[in-house]
Amino acid sequence: MEQHCDLPAAPEAAGVARRLVRDVLTDIGAGHVMDDAMLVMSELATNAVRYGAAPIRATAAVEGTHLILAVQDGRASDLPYPKVLTA
Repeated sequence: MEQHCDLPAAPEAAGVARRLVRDVLTDIGAGHVMDDAMLVMSELATNAVRYGAAPIRATAAVEGTHLILAVQDGRASDLPYPKVLTA
């Protein structure tokens, strides 16, 4: 099961992202991890709004017994990469 939603590039993004997590966890009956998962998603969404760029998209997925939370913003192509050290 996987659900996505577009987030506004505004402070209310965290609330929208928390609702996505709540809906997914309610659907699968995993309320015991609700508070922790909503906190993690809220932090991810807030960071995307604060340091990223639109568009912002949240994903909550369940694979077996694993919950996957992700937020991607418009700066995903600007990710840092490891530098190659030379002697």
